[in-house]
Amino acid sequence: MYEKGFILAINSKNNEENVMEVFDKHPDMVLKPNNFAVMKINWQNKAQNMLEIAQELNIGIDSLVFFDDSPAEIDLIKQKLPEVQTVHLSCSPIFFPRILEELDYFERLKYTKEDMTRGQMYTAQIKRSNLEKSSLDIEDFYKSLEMKATIKQDDNFSISRLSMMTQKTNQFNLTTKRYSESDIKQFIKSKDYKLFSLKLEDKFGDNGIVGLVIIRIKNQEWLIDTFLLSCRVMGRTIETSILSHIVDMAKKENARRIIGQYIATDRNIPVKNLYKDHKFESFTVNENDYWEANPDTISILNPLWIDLIVK
Repeated sequence: MYEKGFILAINSKNNEENVMEVFDKHPDMVLKPNNFAVMKINWQNKAQNMLEIAQELNIGIDSLVFFDDSPAEIDLIKQKLPEVQTVHLSCSPIFFPRILEELDYFERLKYTKEDMTRGQMYTAQIKRSNLEKSSLDIEDFYKSLEMKATIKQDDNFSISRLSMMTQKTNQFNLTTKRYSESDIKQFIKSKDYKLFSLKLEDKFGDNGIVGLVIIRIKNQEWLIDTFLLSCRVMGRTIETSILSHIVDMAKKENARRIIGQYIATDRNIPVKNLYKDHKFESFTVNENDYWEANPDTISILNPLWIDLIVK
């Protein structure tokens, strides 16, 4: 599961030193501590641990599947966190692999490069979080990450990943439009669209492709159809890097204005003020809210702590 890109976490009522001893000394222990993005090993209730796991991973609580051999713990999670899928392991451990294989929670048609390394990425994310807590201020934290963002236009080699991101990204997704691989291919081929992917690296490792912007061009107007970022990189000012590049490109190509839209859902509230915070002006058409900016007058600078590379 780890090698397929599923995130592993421990939610255990136990003494931490006893658990770590099993990792260190059990001769048949296949998994090691670095295979787990988060480990909650304590004596507080497991529902609270689940909330903290989701918070530290920056994912929705409904993305979690909880395995336990205690019917009481399963019942607690069902009552307190009904969004979480639960699996009661009530039989002999010899049957656990079969139970895991028969579940449909983890079925995928294909796996991307990012899927294969997701476990490593989330382990690195915890290291970033620990660094943030120890930093003097937020800019000090950003600078210490040594971030390098690479923006690539019309990336034909990442179509599966880009399509998957539109299907799965909810928090940082301005319009939450879902697109198939064939849709992505058409955007890349069309002269009426521009498609930008973003890859992010830092001193802890390669985050892979974490951003996507799709722009429709009509009458020298650039309409941002899709703007999304992986939850792994939220709160790191990457969105400002992307917008700075869009403004620069629009200015070079003599666009009259850039138009963005925010379509509210119950998951994407964190990006409600994205355009407002970057000095776009609001307007309404047929009761739909939009934001606009003139590329010749608006100034969005790439953050000093991000090395922006355009390919």
